[in-house]
Amino acid sequence: MTKIVHIINAMEIGGVEVGVLNLLKSKAESNYHVITVGDCNSSIYNSLSEDEKQRLHIGNSYFKSLLLLFKLDAHLVVSSLWRAHFVSLLYKMLKPSSIRFHFVHSARFAHLVDKVITKISIFLSYRVICDSQNTQLWLDTNFKKTKSHVVPMNVSFSEDKIIFKSNPISFVFVGRFSKEKDIIKAFTFILELAKLDVACTYDLYGRDDGELGKLIDFVNQHRLSDVVKFHSSILPTDIEVEMRKYNYYLQSSHVEGMAISVFQSIKNGLLPVVTPVGEIKSYAVDGVNAFYLDVNNLNETALKFKTMIENKEIEKLKVGHFVNESDYPVFDKSFFKLLYHYLSK
Repeated sequence: MTKIVHIINAMEIGGVEVGVLNLLKSKAESNYHVITVGDCNSSIYNSLSEDEKQRLHIGNSYFKSLLLLFKLDAHLVVSSLWRAHFVSLLYKMLKPSSIRFHFVHSARFAHLVDKVITKISIFLSYRVICDSQNTQLWLDTNFKKTKSHVVPMNVSFSEDKIIFKSNPISFVFVGRFSKEKDIIKAFTFILELAKLDVACTYDLYGRDDGELGKLIDFVNQHRLSDVVKFHSSILPTDIEVEMRKYNYYLQSSHVEGMAISVFQSIKNGLLPVVTPVGEIKSYAVDGVNAFYLDVNNLNETALKFKTMIENKEIEKLKVGHFVNESDYPVFDKSFFKLLYHYLSK
């Protein structure tokens, strides 16, 4: 019997998958297996060790991923995202003795199907895991579900950190080119800085979730191609290495969960220039270890940013340090500790 199996939509470049990859590589548990309902990114797969490859099972369909759960004889099943919730629900119906944990990664629904399946999955779960306190608040507000635990996705593959410099003003973003990231707001901030004669660069790494064409058009229309550069996705284990080539992390999302990339940017010594959404405001505070974007007043925000740099106020911030750091234990250890608490009962 395999004690712990985590089923996910797919193994691709994304926040959920970064957390799962961290668990797969963890030395805290050697009997942790992952099943994907969909496919696996080839570059991620090729980067795994032979042991990690053996514990990653690629389903490529609902039916095969369900069969893989039975093949592994999964005792405790954790599911992340709606396709995985659907398969884990079927498994629970067919094997009632199994234990189901629903992992919540976002305080919103992607679409109607997600909403329906997620609600059923939460209602029928043994326990719910939340990736942040903000997500748990959303859960308690909307579902009145009391059997939940927060396991913050404090995920890092690095122990290194840069020494922050206010100049050059080099911004970076790592994530999905999606509506939720609201990247055009970040571009508008760059434009406002340009009006103030503030020279900067902005490099974006990620996969297209339907917005890349729109973003490229905006960059070309506003003649930002010398400043803004788009790059393909980076392997999760290499993201922090790439981050350390920059001084600032710029993200203008209007919705977030844990925001792993923002967390990683702080851990690696960058100053986050961000919108205070989701869990971000709990570990990154304006004027303490971060700079907040006011997306409704980006001209004033840009002026404030310029002034703080010119007066060297930026250099007085606690760059690279977390607010409420004790609330964010290492992800893999706290995740497995929680699951084994229930396995031992």
